[in-house]
Amino acid sequence: MHTQTVKESLHHMIDQIEDRELLLHYQQLLKVELNKRPSSDFFEKDEAAMVDRAKAALESIEAGKSRSIEAFKKDVEAWKNSAM
Repeated sequence: MHTQTVKESLHHMIDQIEDRELLLHYQQLLKVELNKRPSSDFFEKDEAAMVDRAKAALESIEAGKSRSIEAFKKDVEAWKNSAM
């Protein structure tokens, strides 16, 4: 697949996402790549960015976009196993 095709596909997928918190994470991930900052800086540490993330998380919870701790742990374990 050509780079331009991948970009177009990503744009199309992003246009369909309504979860603000998820979009903020993708935005930050892309900023890291563009700025080539160390991955430890993935989450901004300034107060405004933390407040934005907290608000986005609360909006997601209010919209019913949450999961149990058991589901989260299962996903983490699956991720750890796939990284090996």
